Amino acid sequence: DQIFESTHFAVSCTPQGVQARQEIVPGPPRLLSLDFGVNTEGLLLGKASWRNARLGPHASWVNLSLLGSSKEAQFLATSHWYPLRRPSRIFLEPEVEIRHQNENYYEYVTSRAQIGPGTTWDNQSLGAQFFVGPDLELFRTFRGVGPSNSHFLSLATQVQLRSHDYEYNVRDPRSGFNAALQVNLNDQHIYSETSVQRFSLNGEYLWNYRDYDPPLWIVGLRGGAAT
Repeated sequence: DQIFESTHFAVSCTPQGVQARQEIVPGPPRLLSLDFGVNTEGLLLGKASWRNARLGPHASWVNLSLLGSSKEAQFLATSHWYPLRRPSRIFLEPEVEIRHQNENYYEYVTSRAQIGPGTTWDNQSLGAQFFVGPDLELFRTFRGVGPSNSHFLSLATQVQLRSHDYEYNVRDPRSGFNAALQVNLNDQHIYSETSVQRFSLNGEYLWNYRDYDPPLWIVGLRGGAAT
């Protein structure tokens, strides 16, 4: 979560036995990132993000990001806020997203806001994260099929399960697995255009052939299903 610049254990041998001491370099809590790229669809792409990873005594965090290209523009603000006075895994996750999509056959703007409680769980090899809360989506269609304006109020549930080796190397994936289940339920009688239930399951498994470090070959299997 970029709370520290680095953290590691220094091991030393003494007459009393082996001692391990954790050494931490905190660094500044704020991080500004700028990214630029090129692809065959959006041509030039740019992304800027600002993050504060240590808000308050329990290291709550907030992240703001902007993404822009000729096909897509997105603003995303998300946060994990730990409201309890004592240290706890329970957090509140507010999120706001505004997205503009401009393709050959359609153009629309969608605004989304959600807030709800979540928590995490870990054992020696696996980690999980859970979230549930209301999710409001507003759509404005400028070109393409469908109504010009629509809205949906959903009950969103998200469950993510991943191995610690995948989590540890998330910026340089090499092994482990990650799976995410998302369910959105809404009813036309509760501020929704129609009753729609959405389920999606996505997963990824990575295998570091012969466990070389750095890896020589990484075999990946990705898949998903949605209805």
